[in-house]
Amino acid sequence: MDYTYKEQMQDEYEQKINQENNNLINLNYGAFALHFLSAIGLIITFSIITKEVSFDTNLWTYEITSISKDNRDINLEPYSYLNVSTLALETILVTIFFLTAFVHLYYARSKFYLEEIARGYNRIRWLEYAITSSLMIFILSILSGVKDFDTVICLCFINATLMSTGYFYETSNIDLTKKISLSIGFVLLFVIWFVIFRNFGYRIKEAKETGRDIPTWVYGVLTPMFFWWTSFGLVAMYQYYKSENNFRKYEKYYIILSYLSKAFMGYYLAYGMLREPNEDD
Repeated sequence: MDYTYKEQMQDEYEQKINQENNNLINLNYGAFALHFLSAIGLIITFSIITKEVSFDTNLWTYEITSISKDNRDINLEPYSYLNVSTLALETILVTIFFLTAFVHLYYARSKFYLEEIARGYNRIRWLEYAITSSLMIFILSILSGVKDFDTVICLCFINATLMSTGYFYETSNIDLTKKISLSIGFVLLFVIWFVIFRNFGYRIKEAKETGRDIPTWVYGVLTPMFFWWTSFGLVAMYQYYKSENNFRKYEKYYIILSYLSKAFMGYYLAYGMLREPNEDD
Protein backbone atom coordinates (compact mmCIF):
# COMPACT_ATOMS: atom_id res chain seq x y z
CA MET A 1 0.00 0.00 0.00
CA ASP A 2 2.81 2.43 0.94
CA TYR A 3 4.67 1.61 -2.28
CA THR A 4 1.56 2.35 -4.37
CA TYR A 5 1.10 5.67 -2.59
CA LYS A 6 4.71 6.64 -3.27
CA GLU A 7 4.32 5.68 -6.92
CA GLN A 8 1.19 7.82 -7.16
CA MET A 9 2.96 10.80 -5.60
CA GLN A 10 5.89 10.34 -7.98
CA ASP A 11 3.55 10.20 -10.98
CA GLU A 12 1.78 13.37 -9.85
CA TYR A 13 5.11 15.13 -9.37
CA GLU A 14 6.31 14.11 -12.83
CA GLN A 15 3.04 15.25 -14.38
CA LYS A 16 3.38 18.60 -12.63
CA ILE A 17 6.95 19.04 -13.89
CA ASN A 18 5.95 18.05 -17.44
CA GLN A 19 3.09 20.54 -17.36
CA GLU A 20 5.39 23.32 -16.12
CA ASN A 21 7.93 22.45 -18.82
CA ASN A 22 5.22 22.60 -21.47
CA ASN A 23 4.11 25.98 -20.11
CA LEU A 24 7.69 27.23 -20.35
CA ILE A 25 8.03 25.95 -23.91
CA ASN A 26 4.79 27.68 -24.93
CA LEU A 27 5.87 30.88 -23.17
CA ASN A 28 9.16 30.83 -25.07
CA TYR A 29 7.34 30.31 -28.36
CA GLY A 30 5.18 33.29 -27.47
CA ALA A 31 8.23 35.38 -26.57
CA PHE A 32 9.85 34.40 -29.86
CA ALA A 33 6.78 35.51 -31.79
CA LEU A 34 6.50 38.84 -29.93
CA HIS A 35 10.18 39.72 -30.34
CA PHE A 36 10.29 38.58 -33.96
CA LEU A 37 7.16 40.52 -34.89
CA SER A 38 8.51 43.56 -33.04
CA ALA A 39 11.68 43.44 -35.15
CA ILE A 40 9.67 43.09 -38.37
CA GLY A 41 7.33 45.87 -37.27
CA LEU A 42 10.23 48.23 -36.59
CA ILE A 43 11.83 47.43 -39.97
CA ILE A 44 8.57 48.23 -41.76
CA THR A 45 8.04 51.40 -39.71
CA PHE A 46 11.57 52.68 -40.25
CA SER A 47 11.26 51.91 -43.98
CA ILE A 48 8.01 53.84 -44.36
CA ILE A 49 8.89 56.77 -42.09
CA THR A 50 12.44 57.93 -42.74
CA LYS A 51 13.65 60.75 -40.48
CA GLU A 52 16.82 61.88 -38.83
CA VAL A 53 16.71 62.07 -35.04
CA SER A 54 16.38 65.54 -33.51
CA PHE A 55 19.29 65.19 -31.07
CA ASP A 56 23.05 64.78 -31.38
CA THR A 57 23.96 61.09 -31.43
CA ASN A 58 27.69 61.42 -32.15
CA LEU A 59 30.33 60.26 -29.68
CA TRP A 60 33.79 61.72 -29.31
CA THR A 61 36.95 61.74 -27.23
CA TYR A 62 38.21 64.93 -25.61
CA GLU A 63 41.69 66.43 -25.79
CA ILE A 64 43.16 69.24 -23.67
CA THR A 65 43.84 72.29 -25.84
CA SER A 66 45.10 74.68 -23.15
CA ILE A 67 45.85 74.79 -19.43
CA SER A 68 46.25 77.92 -17.32
CA LYS A 69 49.42 78.45 -15.30
CA ASP A 70 47.62 77.73 -12.05
CA ASN A 71 46.03 74.62 -13.59
CA ARG A 72 42.55 75.84 -12.67
CA ASP A 73 41.29 76.58 -16.17
CA ILE A 74 41.39 73.73 -18.65
CA ASN A 75 39.96 73.91 -22.15
CA LEU A 76 38.76 70.67 -23.70
CA GLU A 77 37.91 70.13 -27.33
CA PRO A 78 36.27 67.03 -28.80
CA TYR A 79 38.12 65.05 -31.44
CA SER A 80 37.98 61.58 -32.96
CA TYR A 81 34.24 61.59 -33.69
CA LEU A 82 32.25 58.38 -33.88
CA ASN A 83 29.24 59.06 -36.05
CA VAL A 84 26.27 57.11 -34.71
CA SER A 85 23.67 57.72 -37.39
CA THR A 86 19.91 57.32 -37.18
CA LEU A 87 20.27 54.18 -39.30
CA ALA A 88 22.78 52.76 -36.79
CA LEU A 89 20.39 53.35 -33.88
CA GLU A 90 17.52 51.76 -35.82
CA THR A 91 19.69 48.77 -36.74
CA ILE A 92 20.70 48.24 -33.10
CA LEU A 93 17.06 48.32 -31.98
CA VAL A 94 16.04 45.76 -34.59
CA THR A 95 19.07 43.57 -33.76
CA ILE A 96 18.11 43.49 -30.07
CA PHE A 97 14.68 42.08 -30.93
CA PHE A 98 16.01 39.58 -33.49
CA LEU A 99 18.71 38.23 -31.15
CA THR A 100 16.24 37.81 -28.31
CA ALA A 101 13.68 36.18 -30.60
CA PHE A 102 16.02 33.46 -31.81
CA VAL A 103 17.31 32.76 -28.30
CA HIS A 104 13.70 32.13 -27.19
CA LEU A 105 13.17 29.91 -30.23
CA TYR A 106 16.22 27.90 -29.16
CA TYR A 107 14.80 27.60 -25.63
CA ALA A 108 11.47 26.35 -26.95
CA ARG A 109 13.11 23.60 -29.03
CA SER A 110 16.05 22.65 -26.81
CA LYS A 111 16.28 19.77 -24.32
CA PHE A 112 19.43 21.37 -22.94
CA TYR A 113 17.37 24.38 -21.86
CA LEU A 114 14.97 22.20 -19.84
CA GLU A 115 17.93 20.39 -18.29
CA GLU A 116 19.40 23.74 -17.24
CA ILE A 117 16.10 24.86 -15.72
CA ALA A 118 15.80 21.54 -13.84
CA ARG A 119 19.18 22.27 -12.25
CA GLY A 120 17.99 25.70 -11.10
CA TYR A 121 19.68 28.05 -13.55
CA ASN A 122 19.84 29.24 -17.15
CA ARG A 123 23.38 30.13 -18.13
CA ILE A 124 22.50 31.03 -21.72
CA ARG A 125 20.13 33.76 -20.52
CA TRP A 126 22.95 35.74 -18.95
CA LEU A 127 25.00 35.52 -22.14
CA GLU A 128 22.04 36.83 -24.14
CA TYR A 129 21.46 39.60 -21.59
CA ALA A 130 25.14 40.56 -21.69
CA ILE A 131 24.80 41.21 -25.43
CA THR A 132 21.29 42.66 -25.79
CA SER A 133 21.18 44.74 -22.60
CA SER A 134 24.64 46.18 -23.37
CA LEU A 135 23.32 47.27 -26.77
CA MET A 136 20.43 48.88 -24.90
CA ILE A 137 22.85 50.67 -22.57
CA PHE A 138 24.75 51.91 -25.63
CA ILE A 139 21.58 53.55 -26.98
CA LEU A 140 20.48 54.85 -23.58
CA SER A 141 23.92 56.39 -22.99
CA ILE A 142 23.74 58.30 -26.26
CA LEU A 143 20.16 59.31 -25.54
CA SER A 144 21.00 60.62 -22.08
CA GLY A 145 23.91 62.67 -23.36
CA VAL A 146 26.92 60.57 -22.38
CA LYS A 147 29.06 61.92 -25.20
CA ASP A 148 32.50 60.55 -24.32
CA PHE A 149 33.25 57.43 -26.37
CA ASP A 150 35.42 55.79 -23.69
CA THR A 151 32.74 56.31 -21.03
CA VAL A 152 30.03 54.73 -23.20
CA ILE A 153 32.20 51.69 -23.93
CA CYS A 154 33.00 51.33 -20.21
CA LEU A 155 29.30 51.48 -19.33
CA CYS A 156 28.59 48.70 -21.81
CA PHE A 157 31.31 46.48 -20.35
CA ILE A 158 30.23 47.26 -16.77
CA ASN A 159 26.73 46.19 -17.79
CA ALA A 160 28.07 42.93 -19.25
CA THR A 161 29.88 42.36 -15.94
CA LEU A 162 26.61 43.08 -14.13
CA MET A 163 25.01 40.23 -16.11
CA SER A 164 27.82 37.90 -15.05
CA THR A 165 26.86 38.44 -11.39
CA GLY A 166 23.47 36.96 -12.28
CA TYR A 167 25.27 33.95 -13.73
CA PHE A 168 27.33 33.43 -10.57
CA TYR A 169 24.27 33.95 -8.38
CA GLU A 170 22.26 31.26 -10.14
CA THR A 171 24.98 28.65 -10.57
CA SER A 172 26.46 28.87 -7.08
CA ASN A 173 25.32 26.61 -4.23
CA ILE A 174 27.18 28.67 -1.65
CA ASP A 175 25.05 31.14 0.28
CA LEU A 176 27.86 33.68 0.72
CA THR A 177 28.60 33.66 -3.01
CA LYS A 178 24.95 34.36 -3.74
CA LYS A 179 24.91 37.31 -1.33
CA ILE A 180 28.13 38.74 -2.78
CA SER A 181 26.84 38.32 -6.35
CA LEU A 182 23.61 40.13 -5.50
CA SER A 183 25.46 42.92 -3.70
CA ILE A 184 28.01 43.48 -6.47
CA GLY A 185 25.19 43.36 -9.05
CA PHE A 186 23.26 46.16 -7.37
CA VAL A 187 26.43 48.24 -6.93
CA LEU A 188 27.23 47.93 -10.66
CA LEU A 189 23.62 48.72 -11.56
CA PHE A 190 23.64 51.96 -9.56
CA VAL A 191 27.06 52.94 -10.97
CA ILE A 192 25.76 52.59 -14.54
CA TRP A 193 22.62 54.57 -13.90
CA PHE A 194 24.37 57.19 -11.78
CA VAL A 195 26.57 58.03 -14.78
CA ILE A 196 23.59 58.04 -17.15
CA PHE A 197 21.39 60.26 -14.96
CA ARG A 198 24.30 62.55 -14.05
CA ASN A 199 25.16 63.17 -17.70
CA PHE A 200 21.49 63.68 -18.52
CA GLY A 201 21.42 66.37 -15.84
CA TYR A 202 24.44 68.05 -17.47
CA ARG A 203 22.70 68.05 -20.86
CA ILE A 204 19.53 69.58 -19.38
CA LYS A 205 21.58 72.36 -17.79
CA GLU A 206 23.49 73.02 -21.02
CA ALA A 207 20.26 73.09 -23.03
CA LYS A 208 18.67 75.64 -20.69
CA GLU A 209 21.78 77.85 -20.76
CA THR A 210 21.67 77.94 -24.57
CA GLY A 211 17.93 78.60 -24.71
CA ARG A 212 17.08 75.20 -26.14
CA ASP A 213 15.38 72.17 -24.68
CA ILE A 214 15.83 68.41 -24.48
CA PRO A 215 13.19 66.63 -26.64
CA THR A 216 10.19 66.13 -24.35
CA TRP A 217 9.90 62.39 -25.03
CA VAL A 218 13.45 61.76 -23.76
CA TYR A 219 12.36 62.59 -20.20
CA GLY A 220 9.97 59.63 -20.28
CA VAL A 221 12.42 56.85 -21.13
CA LEU A 222 15.28 56.90 -18.61
CA THR A 223 13.42 56.47 -15.31
CA PRO A 224 11.23 53.58 -16.57
CA MET A 225 14.32 51.86 -18.00
CA PHE A 226 16.06 52.18 -14.62
CA PHE A 227 12.99 50.50 -13.11
CA TRP A 228 13.18 47.65 -15.66
CA TRP A 229 16.90 47.12 -14.97
CA THR A 230 16.28 47.04 -11.22
CA SER A 231 13.35 44.62 -11.54
CA PHE A 232 15.64 41.78 -12.71
CA GLY A 233 17.70 42.14 -9.56
CA LEU A 234 14.55 42.21 -7.45
CA VAL A 235 13.45 38.88 -8.96
CA ALA A 236 16.82 37.37 -8.00
CA MET A 237 16.51 38.83 -4.49
CA TYR A 238 12.97 37.49 -4.15
CA GLN A 239 14.20 34.08 -5.29
CA TYR A 240 17.01 34.16 -2.72
CA TYR A 241 14.77 34.94 0.24
CA LYS A 242 12.01 32.56 -0.83
CA SER A 243 14.56 29.73 -1.23
CA GLU A 244 12.26 27.72 -3.50
CA ASN A 245 13.57 24.73 -5.43
CA ASN A 246 11.22 25.25 -8.37
CA PHE A 247 13.18 27.58 -10.64
CA ARG A 248 10.59 27.46 -13.44
CA LYS A 249 8.48 30.17 -11.82
CA TYR A 250 11.39 32.63 -11.80
CA GLU A 251 12.30 31.74 -15.36
CA LYS A 252 8.79 32.87 -16.36
CA TYR A 253 9.34 36.18 -14.59
CA TYR A 254 12.58 36.74 -16.51
CA ILE A 255 10.95 35.92 -19.84
CA ILE A 256 8.11 38.37 -19.20
CA LEU A 257 10.40 41.12 -17.90
CA SER A 258 12.76 40.68 -20.84
CA TYR A 259 9.97 41.31 -23.33
CA LEU A 260 8.38 44.19 -21.43
CA SER A 261 11.67 46.06 -20.95
CA LYS A 262 12.77 45.65 -24.57
CA ALA A 263 9.31 46.38 -25.94
CA PHE A 264 9.02 49.57 -23.89
CA MET A 265 12.41 50.82 -24.99
CA GLY A 266 12.06 49.73 -28.62
CA TYR A 267 8.56 51.09 -29.19
CA TYR A 268 9.12 54.27 -27.21
CA LEU A 269 12.40 55.09 -28.93
CA ALA A 270 10.86 54.39 -32.32
CA TYR A 271 8.14 56.91 -31.47
CA GLY A 272 10.71 59.42 -30.24
CA MET A 273 12.97 59.12 -33.25
CA LEU A 274 10.15 59.35 -35.78
CA ARG A 275 8.09 62.15 -34.19
CA GLU A 276 8.07 65.71 -35.50
CA PRO A 277 10.63 67.71 -33.47
CA ASN A 278 9.71 70.93 -31.71
CA GLU A 279 11.47 74.09 -32.83
CA ASP A 280 13.53 74.27 -29.63
CA ASP A 281 14.63 70.59 -29.62
